[in-house]
Amino acid sequence: MRVTALASDGSRGSVELNLNFKLSSLSDRELARELERIRNRNRDLQLLIERKRIDDFRNQQRREIIIGPGAEAE
Repeated sequence: MRVTALASDGSRGSVELNLNFKLSSLSDRELARELERIRNRNRDLQLLIERKRIDDFRNQQRREIIIGPGAEAE
């Protein structure tokens, strides 16, 4: 697999990765526990993203509200 990334300064970098896949040696119980861990992690990440989106929206709204006579916009 070849991965190419573009940096914010416009530079690029590439790397070749060799991946070897094999069947898991985990038991059914261990697989279920791992699946639950991944689901919890995904849920936590989704909540974090949603919190950030809400905070960004609130900050944007705060900047747009002008209260009182003669108030200057930021």
